[in-house]
Amino acid sequence: MKVYLIRHSEPTYQQVTTAGLTGFGRELGGLTDRGIMLAQQCAQQPLFAQVQLILSSPYTRALQTALEIVRFNDIPLKVELGLHEWLPDNTGSRTDTDEQATTAYKLYRQHAGKRTTASPSPTNQQLK
Repeated sequence: MKVYLIRHSEPTYQQVTTAGLTGFGRELGGLTDRGIMLAQQCAQQPLFAQVQLILSSPYTRALQTALEIVRFNDIPLKVELGLHEWLPDNTGSRTDTDEQATTAYKLYRQHAGKRTTASPSPTNQQLK
């Protein structure tokens, strides 16, 4: 079995920011118009003729990207709740601006994935 990993296309968080969504609400950000066009171009890659299943995270940007691939290639899609990127805040209660996310990521890298007192969440658990 071959596994291909594809990152989501170009996202935008303008709508969720304008709506004041916080925590996991920010994951509802979709793709830009350019991001949709890029996903449509990606969907035309010949490798998809061999793909048997698209597995996507539940994040809107990932689902929109997968939608374009599925639409063009008629491939089954499964959404996997546990498939997600690094979570700077596993409480889901913070408002993440781009600046806050950048700071959290720098702390994550500096401390090899371990939470510190300066981390966004008050625990010292290993980040997944």
